[in-house]
Amino acid sequence: MSFTRLMSNIVIFIFLFFPLKVWAEESSNSVNTVVPTKNEEQQEVTVTKTDTNKSREESEKLKMERKEGLEKLKIERKNIKEEIKTRRIEVKEQFKEKREEFKAHLAEIKDARKQKIVEKLDTKLSTANTNHTNRWAEAIEKMEEILSKLTEKVNQAKEQGTDTSSAETSIQNAQAAIDQAKTAVTAQAGKEYILNISDEQILKNTVGSTVSEMRLDLQLVHKLVIEAKQKVVEAAVAVRQLKLSTPTKTILNNE
Repeated sequence: MSFTRLMSNIVIFIFLFFPLKVWAEESSNSVNTVVPTKNEEQQEVTVTKTDTNKSREESEKLKMERKEGLEKLKIERKNIKEEIKTRRIEVKEQFKEKREEFKAHLAEIKDARKQKIVEKLDTKLSTANTNHTNRWAEAIEKMEEILSKLTEKVNQAKEQGTDTSSAETSIQNAQAAIDQAKTAVTAQAGKEYILNISDEQILKNTVGSTVSEMRLDLQLVHKLVIEAKQKVVEAAVAVRQLKLSTPTKTILNNE
């Protein structure tokens, strides 16, 4: 083999072998740079799971705080029926003497027909006041239940980042109106409308005056109950207008 041919073969060998080797090394380096190792993938998944678990824990904590807040609110809200029951017992003792006087004067009425009418009217006044206040008490309890549910919805919306300031204000206004109506109903339940029949000559006037007094009192309380209902309706509308966003669920591998 001549020297020229030998050199030619060496040059061909260099061009064929070394470029392939360099390209293989560069490709190997490129793969190592782009593709993460198995350990790195596991670490990334672990970090993601940790962040998600932390987010879930915070969400559960907020739910528990909201639940505890609602339970506390229910405890703080006095049962209006129990209040009325207690109030009536107290009033019964307070007006015991006047009730005895009424019975004594009733027995003194000579006209049996008038006596029967007055006795029947006295029973009607007492029954009417009891029935009205009981019905209003039930209405107030229902309003408070509705308000509790509205408050829970507002808290849920608030957790999702929704602006709930308007709804919260409406709920506060409704609660204030309910409290005012509750106070009025409890006070009304504690009233006694005992007819003044000491003078038979003016019996008609005194009876008419007592009936008018009770009617006016009932109208004032009824107005407050209606106003409370309107405020609860306004609160419900405000809560309904909240745009609740749906939380995004993250699906992880190996879960």
